[in-house]
Amino acid sequence: MVEMQELGSLLMEEDAPTVCWADLHLAVNATNRYDFAQASQCLERWINLPRSVPGLRYWAQAASSLGQHAAFVNQPEKAQAFFNAALEAFGKLSEEKQRVKEIKQTGTYLAIVEIDHGDETSSRQALELVIGLLPSAIERLAKSDAENDKFSHHLLLRWLVYCGDKNERQTYLAQREHWQCGYGHPWSLIQLYRGILLRETDRSAAYKLMKEGYTLAMESEQGPTVQLIGACCRVASMALGDDSWPDSETLLRSLEQQLPAAKSHIGALRNYISAPSEDILELLPEVLPFNFH
Repeated sequence: MVEMQELGSLLMEEDAPTVCWADLHLAVNATNRYDFAQASQCLERWINLPRSVPGLRYWAQAASSLGQHAAFVNQPEKAQAFFNAALEAFGKLSEEKQRVKEIKQTGTYLAIVEIDHGDETSSRQALELVIGLLPSAIERLAKSDAENDKFSHHLLLRWLVYCGDKNERQTYLAQREHWQCGYGHPWSLIQLYRGILLRETDRSAAYKLMKEGYTLAMESEQGPTVQLIGACCRVASMALGDDSWPDSETLLRSLEQQLPAAKSHIGALRNYISAPSEDILELLPEVLPFNFH
């Protein structure tokens, strides 16, 4: 990373937007390794420069990324400030398709912070800015397997599990026969949250959904961060069935080697495996901070 940033410094006057683009990719790689401090270091040089230096889009992406890094380390107010700055900048993009896409993505991040740290009113408002009014959004997303809906679907389920009322949850569960499942992230989390919603009324179905979340995360093309998500799905299922996971330590040791910065998070999961309970909602933020869960 240091070598790439030093090279970027040499090229700043020649092609600042490309340097910023490279720094954004470095930050994503660091984030996926749970190295949130290094991820922020990749982008700090951009936030105080005029937006015109990297260009409005890349500057706003840098601000949005810095907001994510703050959220990962439990600094919600800082995260909100970065997200709002990014949304204001994205709103000025001239190309409509790109503007809508970027606003939706960063709006999703802001809504997750509000769900985790805000009150019911602010979190609901932030949610509906992304997915639309709840009653119709619940019915639409519950039946969707569209690629462009999957992150909104995950966001909706985050809301239903942590903030939703009984009627909203029942509206989603009423679409159960129409539920779809795709491949790749965040479908493991969608299956996990479906299982959490179902566990009081249909434990066997909840168990099956959580096990499916684990299987999806263990597909060969998935990286260690998604595999850690899968591990959480697997331990959630252990609390619902007469079940054990004898090869869990093999996976956790592999993840510790691939994600050394996540050692404490993986340790929390290991402790849970030794004494599983149904308090999975307390475990998830410890192992999978911010939008990782």
